[in-house]
Amino acid sequence: MGRNNIAFIIIGAIALASGIALKLYVGRKRFYRRNQAGLQGFKNYGNAVIIPVIESILLYIGWLLILVGILSIGAAILIGKS
Repeated sequence: MGRNNIAFIIIGAIALASGIALKLYVGRKRFYRRNQAGLQGFKNYGNAVIIPVIESILLYIGWLLILVGILSIGAAILIGKS
């Protein structure tokens, strides 16, 4: 196994773990913000506008990290076979 394969595996594992952790973090924050009716409660209007935008951006970043991780690990496997 060459250095390139090890680098791909390490980068892929870090990106995959970071993406999953980011998605779990945002999901946990949303879960604990819900009230008994299932609606998200915010302290003021500014938070109600800004927080969902930031969270949606973080979710897209999380998906991107997961995709990069999977592709990087897949590339390491394909390079290792050739």
